[in-house]
Amino acid sequence: MENFGRKWSNLESFLSTTGPFSNSQYEANSQNFMFMRDYIKILVIGAGGLGCELLKDLGMMGFKHIHVIDMDTVELSNLNRQFLFRKKDIGKPKAEVAANFVNNRIKGCCVIPYLFTLVFKISVYYITLKK
Repeated sequence: MENFGRKWSNLESFLSTTGPFSNSQYEANSQNFMFMRDYIKILVIGAGGLGCELLKDLGMMGFKHIHVIDMDTVELSNLNRQFLFRKKDIGKPKAEVAANFVNNRIKGCCVIPYLFTLVFKISVYYITLKK
């Protein structure tokens, strides 16, 4: 597999590893890596404690197309456990603040925020995901 640099090493390692549940026909190669990095769209539901960590980790692993859904706003009680938020963000939508934080700090990463519950807008979201 080609060496894509330190930034992509975690994703490259993930794609070149097989395990007991891997398909026996899976073949690790640079095309798999480039497809994952450049075309896969990932949906993170919730921009709370776990969602913030996932957004940061996925962006740093090299995924470029990340969507985040959350209908909540940042509160003072979030600041001690959700590291993407600051005091100035109180009252703002979590999805927007988290997306802006990651987009501004990880070059090439595009996090798109959605401010609704998945239950009510599922068909609208899937239509945008296909584009």
